[in-house]
Amino acid sequence: MKTITRILMLCIGLLGYNAVNAQEGCTDLSACNYDELATEDDGSCDYSCLGCTDELAENYDP
Repeated sequence: MKTITRILMLCIGLLGYNAVNAQEGCTDLSACNYDELATEDDGSCDYSCLGCTDELAENYDP
C-alpha cells in the first residue's frame, strides 16, 4: 500500500510541476511560428507563410 501511495504522490507532483512550468506557444512543426520551447499549444499557430497546398488550385504553391 505504501508503494502505491508513493507512486500516486510522485505522479501528482509531476503533473503539478508540468502545469507550473508549461510554456505556451505554437507546437505545430509545420507552422510558420513553431516554438520549439512551447510545451502547451495556445492556438497561435500561423500558416500564412505556406503556399496553397491544393494541387488542383490555380495558385498551387507547395
